[in-house]
Amino acid sequence: MAEVNVASFGGRMIIHTHGLREFSKDIGGAPKEVRKAVAANMRQAAEPIAKSAQSHARAISFSGDFAASIKIAGGRSGVSLVASDKAAGPIDFARPGARGLSGKWAGKPIGVPDGSPSRALYPGIEDSIDEVAQNLSDVIDAVTNDYDRVYATQDSR
Repeated sequence: MAEVNVASFGGRMIIHTHGLREFSKDIGGAPKEVRKAVAANMRQAAEPIAKSAQSHARAISFSGDFAASIKIAGGRSGVSLVASDKAAGPIDFARPGARGLSGKWAGKPIGVPDGSPSRALYPGIEDSIDEVAQNLSDVIDAVTNDYDRVYATQDSR
């Protein structure tokens, strides 16, 4: 199974799969259709993260816009969890009752990121990381098996 680590840097979630960079380099010379299929399979393998994050987002947002904006982006060399809603930062990171610290907003209620852990994206990753690791392993194994099968057929000719 793929070894997957998650790190958070200033609110940005990084999902690192060991060996994925090497895997991507190995298939770099493959036909375009193969590379596109791998990219689509990688996004599909990470889809449980988006579903879980959307579930968490529905619990903290008054409208469904934030949850609907959460998607998996990326491709052959990796994937990212992206929230395209313009208010995603304040919704995901600010806590109820947040108040401005200085300037014209000092003491007034505002919704700004306060640097605390994400309330939707990071829990979405944590909830489904094992499933995604297994999915990624399956994708890598399938591509490797197809690669071996195609080249074994060519070698036998």
